[in-house]
Amino acid sequence: SYSFCTLLENWRYTIMKRAFKECILAARPGVTNAVAARHFEVREGEIDISKVGDGCVICETKYLTVDPYMRCMFDEGHPQLGEYLTTFKLGEPLSGGGVGTVIASDHPEYKEGDTLCMPFQGYPWATVASISPAATKAYPVQPEMASHYLGALGIPGLTAYFGFYEGCKVDGAVPGEGKVVVVSGAAGATGSVFCQLARSHECTVVGICGSEEKCEYLRSLGVVAVNYKAPTFKGDLEAALPTGADIYFDNVGGTVSDLVIANMNPGGVIPICGQIAVYSEDVPYPPPLSPALQAFCGERNINRFRYLCLNYEDRFPEAVAHLGRSIAAGKLIPKETITEGFCPHLAFIDMMGGGNIGKAVVKI
Repeated sequence: SYSFCTLLENWRYTIMKRAFKECILAARPGVTNAVAARHFEVREGEIDISKVGDGCVICETKYLTVDPYMRCMFDEGHPQLGEYLTTFKLGEPLSGGGVGTVIASDHPEYKEGDTLCMPFQGYPWATVASISPAATKAYPVQPEMASHYLGALGIPGLTAYFGFYEGCKVDGAVPGEGKVVVVSGAAGATGSVFCQLARSHECTVVGICGSEEKCEYLRSLGVVAVNYKAPTFKGDLEAALPTGADIYFDNVGGTVSDLVIANMNPGGVIPICGQIAVYSEDVPYPPPLSPALQAFCGERNINRFRYLCLNYEDRFPEAVAHLGRSIAAGKLIPKETITEGFCPHLAFIDMMGGGNIGKAVVKI
């Protein structure tokens, strides 16, 4: 009898166990260093999917997201770590947004086969993951559009939506025809959506990016594209702004932003969305301008401020509905760079180096 019970238990475990891979933080890069492959480790394990935590689900991962803000989470005491973020722990999986299919559930609302999205934080870099929907604000999504909920319908899209419709208001009005809008990081996850929203309102949009391929993509959206890596960048930017800029949606910071700001018109608006150019520098967020640029902004009454889409969390459903309708109508075309296989660390490194056009996602 004992042998039969032991055999039965072993058989049950064999049926219910699931092999998985996870990517952990093996070493901290240091605030002023670039993140490299040596800072990660991919390890393997097994999980018993019959042992689901209270109110939790176990998901088979379909997509993971990699985003620039994550760079600030690699080092303890990073000066640009937002109050809404926590530092990654050594020896544990990194985490971010993710989409997975439920394979086991102890949650009253979600059953096996449902597709869930954790849009921002809490989905571990793993091929199989135990998730608390309540803690991660997970919600069900359409499987055929799963990756878009990490991009155009996720935090990047929401950031673009509220950045344009709220952050870029001039004298209380959403910008439209006659307004010149500059976007840095224009071919990225947020920038590409923002450009399309601004163009839909007849703004003149000047997009700054880092390759000719990205310039061609932006031109296909009706955007005046400028390559900041070109030796003629300063002159190209000035030529693209013969009457100056009214709005600058700043995703990068650094010398690129300094040049844009120098071309701003009086009464201009600068929502600071991200500063990827200085995420590996020991400076505060937002980074201060030089005394000369600070004086310039003061003289011209230019409003430069930190913008955070999470301040509009109660209006996320409104934004998702608007963006979803725009996609369905062909007015918003999501752009993705998809990396196949379980290699989120390599996708992250590539994204930080500007290797993506649109949203960088990992398809497991």
